[in-house]
Amino acid sequence: MPLIVKFRDTRNPADPAVLAQLSKAAGVTLVFKRAMSGGAFVLATATPLAVADKAALIARLRALPEVEWAEEDQMMKPMSRP
Repeated sequence: MPLIVKFRDTRNPADPAVLAQLSKAAGVTLVFKRAMSGGAFVLATATPLAVADKAALIARLRALPEVEWAEEDQMMKPMSRP
């Protein structure tokens, strides 16, 4: 499951030590995918998660003091025309 995480500071999960610390706090193995503009990062879980587990993972990440925000990486589509 891909997710997007933005940190409050300059942490970079491309650093294996940062990624290991984040994985431990999240309770699952996370894999670095890529950096995004605006200082956010795309991460993924090493194994697929059930829907309830996805929500719990995102809640755990959001609760970390070093995380500004976290959300599932989803394709955004317009719902209606203006």
